[in-house]
Amino acid sequence: MIDWAHAINNRLLVSFRYDGYERLVIPAAYGLNQNTGNRLVRGYQVGGGNRTRRVPAWSLFNVNKVQNGQVTEEHFEDNPPGYRRNDGDMDIIYAQL
Repeated sequence: MIDWAHAINNRLLVSFRYDGYERLVIPAAYGLNQNTGNRLVRGYQVGGGNRTRRVPAWSLFNVNKVQNGQVTEEHFEDNPPGYRRNDGDMDIIYAQL
């Protein structure tokens, strides 16, 4: 299981499988959508595959669908392009850049 807050607070990339594709992601925000009850991660995918668009790209991931996740030892310095705090899809934010 990925410790999303740790990855965000320590600016570490995460790798995982999602919808059949391996992903390498800069995690930017981790929180809860109270309407759906889903824990979510807003991330900037920098590697791996995606069936609908090319990477790099922003995505919203449902934590329950993440498989084989791990926090890497690879740090990122700058916030990803276009990043905005206080993600509107999350009613409660546990961690954010």
